[in-house]
Amino acid sequence: MKKTKNYLLFVLAFFGFVVFSSQVCAAELTYEEKLQNANAIFEKLPDTIVLDDVKEIDAIVDYESRSIVSKVKEKIDANFSGENALPEGFYIDTNLYKNGFGNGDLHKFYLQIMYKSECLLDAKEVGVEYQNRADYNTEDLEYVSNAVKELEFDVLVGLPINEDFGFFLPEFAESRIEEQIKGQDITYKLAIEGGMGDGFVGSSTAVAYFYKNGVSYVSKSAKLVTIPSLAVPSIIEQTEEAYINYALPIIKTWLKGDVKELIDADGYGEIVKLRKIDSLEDICGPQYDVASNDLYVMEFSNEGMLIPIVMQKKDVTEVVDSVYIDNESGVKLSGEAIENTHDTFKELLSVASKKGFNQVFKAYELKLVEGDINGKLKITFSIGQENNGKKALVLHKKHDNTVEEFEAIVENGLITIEVEELSPFMVALSDNNAQTGTLNIALYGILAVTSLIGIACIIASTMKKQTNK
Repeated sequence: MKKTKNYLLFVLAFFGFVVFSSQVCAAELTYEEKLQNANAIFEKLPDTIVLDDVKEIDAIVDYESRSIVSKVKEKIDANFSGENALPEGFYIDTNLYKNGFGNGDLHKFYLQIMYKSECLLDAKEVGVEYQNRADYNTEDLEYVSNAVKELEFDVLVGLPINEDFGFFLPEFAESRIEEQIKGQDITYKLAIEGGMGDGFVGSSTAVAYFYKNGVSYVSKSAKLVTIPSLAVPSIIEQTEEAYINYALPIIKTWLKGDVKELIDADGYGEIVKLRKIDSLEDICGPQYDVASNDLYVMEFSNEGMLIPIVMQKKDVTEVVDSVYIDNESGVKLSGEAIENTHDTFKELLSVASKKGFNQVFKAYELKLVEGDINGKLKITFSIGQENNGKKALVLHKKHDNTVEEFEAIVENGLITIEVEELSPFMVALSDNNAQTGTLNIALYGILAVTSLIGIACIIASTMKKQTNK
């Protein structure tokens, strides 16, 4: 009976698997069916989209604000709702460019029919009209086109060294553009179009849009010039010496890691100096004759080898005395000091003492007030330049009552850690030096006592021998 039951269960399971597999296979469309659906969708795409609530001067597309792309997509999606909803797996991709990146025209968008990331048809060009579309005229188009026909400009973009801190440095481009359109009755806007991945400028391009009377007529792409960039926390004193002291060890680590092969291949050798410069003109050519307070240059051991670097101040917020977070973290914290009479203080001190860190700097209770910690949050403790070179320990009592430990050497008076949650923290300094002194004193004491005991034993032995005589 048991065997029969097992056999029936096996048959039912096999039958269910066959039915499920046949349904899944049936749901998958053939290429001809995909094309048939795509053609039907393509026919329903509009030729023109009207954005009555947007002026052309406000329609810039960049990596920070995709508002215009979203508005175009909303208009398109509105045509495919309810009974006209797109078949499952199909969607419409909205692009400013037909093929890759280049000079964008805010009056044109390209729509592609996609099926599960597979492009099925060539893009359809769709016109876009704005609130001030009546101001467009061919005379202004000709005027702007002639004014910028020979215009060229470069944009500096940053390759981050110490963290995800890529940047878009527009002042060089703006200076070049303004110099070339001086006296012309036109205005412009600058934007980076494309994507920014992990702080690096990847498949992006800088584009200047040129306007007359608030209407966009022509756009020009920039040449991108990538140079290393480094974020300097705002708690670092804003002097050349302080900046260099902070940056030099970070840059040397970067050169030995991420770009070592490139540096070695070009024969740059070791970095020997970092100094401030007023302009990139002498390094990158006369087109970079715009001064900037953020510019430095790395000098290498081989003569003539110079690499420019941009060091920009990164704003931080002081949560509580000597505790900071980046303004870009997207969270708001509150904090208060933990008194040395509190049980948590005593508990963390016990952990620190066992590891040889008896010099407590401070203990804090940090709490999340606003926002969410997505991934990890960087917290910086400022414990004074006088502690540079010393070993520091940061203890973090987590929600599950385990204690997370971070050991590091103090640099520029700072210790930075990354955490996934907030709770009590303690910062302590190593007392190895004090321990060494104490150990030496104790050792000398032991030796002294041992010597005295030995001397006493010798004296006693001598006296015993004399008595026996």
